Amino acid sequence: VADTLVEEFPAGYYRDRPWDKGNNPATAVLAFLDERPDFELAHDWTRRALVTEFRDGVLRRTGRPA
Repeated sequence: VADTLVEEFPAGYYRDRPWDKGNNPATAVLAFLDERPDFELAHDWTRRALVTEFRDGVLRRTGRPA
């Protein structure tokens, strides 16, 4: 999931965009994971790169039922 890094910027950083801290792709990922136990964050990939727009945005299917 791209652009999850937006959650790590201070509130108001993107003044001309409809998203902000607490309302962005990272919050969508968390909402998705709450509803889908058959997915999890792939922690072995999530923070691998020092600079990325995919922080905590790499998901893996767990094999558990949805």
